[in-house]
Amino acid sequence: MEEALARGYRSALALPLAAGGGAIAVVILYAGEAGFFDTEETKLLADLAGDVSYALEFIARAKKLDTLAYHDMLTGLANRQLLHEHLKQEIALAHRLNRMIALVFIDLDHFKSVNDTLGHSAGDRLLKEIAARLASCTREGDIVSRFGGDEFVMVLPNLAGHDALVPIIQRVLDSVSQIVPLDGHDVTVTCSIGVAFYPRDGVDLDTLLNKADATMYRVKRQGRGEFLFHTDEPDTRAVPQPTMRKRAPT
Repeated sequence: MEEALARGYRSALALPLAAGGGAIAVVILYAGEAGFFDTEETKLLADLAGDVSYALEFIARAKKLDTLAYHDMLTGLANRQLLHEHLKQEIALAHRLNRMIALVFIDLDHFKSVNDTLGHSAGDRLLKEIAARLASCTREGDIVSRFGGDEFVMVLPNLAGHDALVPIIQRVLDSVSQIVPLDGHDVTVTCSIGVAFYPRDGVDLDTLLNKADATMYRVKRQGRGEFLFHTDEPDTRAVPQPTMRKRAPT
């Protein structure tokens, strides 16, 4: 009050702004005239605050609907619809600027065994952890999507060349294969990755998805836990199988 008086304020009116069932902010109006905010003035400003609150509520609901429409509820990643829209936009931009895009199809190896052994709740927690790890491997402007089940898709635009993708893919492989503690077990999974490039492997969404998906399954047939570009020769290297070890009591 002392500070307000020192600034010449003689009247004040505080109006709460509400959204989501509670007050989220307050607007405070000051005037240099005592008794400035009479009943009529107060009602008018309260109505204005109500309009602002309604707008905030509308924005909050719109954001929630956007999240429901375009994001996977379990992992928070982009869903298939947002992936399609984003990739179409990136293809259009890459076409104009003569740029390269990598579409990376990722599938967890032996994920079903985690569900069968530890239950679907543990499987869901594993998916959430893997999703967070995948997101941490991306650059600004990249997008990670949960494509379905234990399948994920990454879209990486603005690549300098095919070799520029290798360190990113290696980070994904290393990150996914780190131990995940689940219900007293140290769970280790790997992932198989297939990669298709725009415009080398296709210039439309479906072609790129199909080629990356087919390449990922080729990795599965050859031993899992690795990655291949769509035009690579078959890779016959064997990789260790996923393990689950009982954790020692702490």
